[in-house]
Amino acid sequence: MKYAIAAAMIAASTPAMAQQSQCGEAKSVIAQLASKYGETSMSIGASNDGAIVIMLGNESTGTWTMLAVVDGVACIAAHGENYKYVAPGTPA
Repeated sequence: MKYAIAAAMIAASTPAMAQQSQCGEAKSVIAQLASKYGETSMSIGASNDGAIVIMLGNESTGTWTMLAVVDGVACIAAHGENYKYVAPGTPA
């Protein structure tokens, strides 16, 4: 059941993402993203279905990853390039 909610969130994103889903213990996934890409937590929130959503990024390289975390299991919901921090209140 732990994986079901996070996997469902990913499956709802796009078919390609669902096929490439990567899940693991949240602390381990976050440590791997920090080690491999230099990404750190940039924001966090809770979805209506109980998942914790964590946005990680690296301003120097521009990589970013969005994680959906349920019961300590993190799944990559999305990732990409050209990340840039925008201060609160800055117009989009």
